[in-house]
Amino acid sequence: MVEGNPQVYRSPRRGIDRVEIVKLPGHTFQITCPGDANLLLDDPYVTEAFNRDEFMPYWADLWPASRMLAAAVLATPWPTGTRALEVGCGLGLAGVAGLCAGLDVTLTDYDITALEYAQTNIAANAPPDAQGRCMPLDWRFPPKLEPFPLILAADVVYEERHIAPLVNLITTLLAPDGMCMLSDPNRAGGDRLTRALTNSALSHEKRATAVTDEDGTRHEGTLHFIRHLKK
Repeated sequence: MVEGNPQVYRSPRRGIDRVEIVKLPGHTFQITCPGDANLLLDDPYVTEAFNRDEFMPYWADLWPASRMLAAAVLATPWPTGTRALEVGCGLGLAGVAGLCAGLDVTLTDYDITALEYAQTNIAANAPPDAQGRCMPLDWRFPPKLEPFPLILAADVVYEERHIAPLVNLITTLLAPDGMCMLSDPNRAGGDRLTRALTNSALSHEKRATAVTDEDGTRHEGTLHFIRHLKK
């Protein structure tokens, strides 16, 4: 891990893009993705970034947990214009769902190429008057921003080293009465997150969830609802 400074990457574009159709209750999204995310794994840029910072282009796949989070966002009634921060947005599905639900969403990732795909997916799917934007953010180094009433994150606790920085970011950037909604496809990281939150200034509730892909494959997971402890 690089110590002391936020990192911003720009993964190369490899192969021909494809458009994946994502059907969720009440909405159908057209999500542009890299044609073959595996092509990035042996790219010299990615290899060098991994050796320096254990960087991996996880953003290039449309993971089941992003569908879980998008579905949960769409199913929740939000006050129009609620400010939301999506952490590790990748291709941007959950953030796009938030825009369709009337949220004012800032989508973030530490890979500029991911943000370019997210911006493409906003343009293709969000309402014309949607309030959304993309910005680079390395969650290990939370920037000085006005706290958000809502933080969104999908499948971001897959590596143990990510958990403590993520808890710190939530503690720092979540508004006092706000909520973080995080989806996890029942990886081991979800249990590690639960243990980390037990020793933090945050409260934690969990709810089972599941989504079904367009090919009929069912994916089970957990939604984590994280808030500041009441003083």
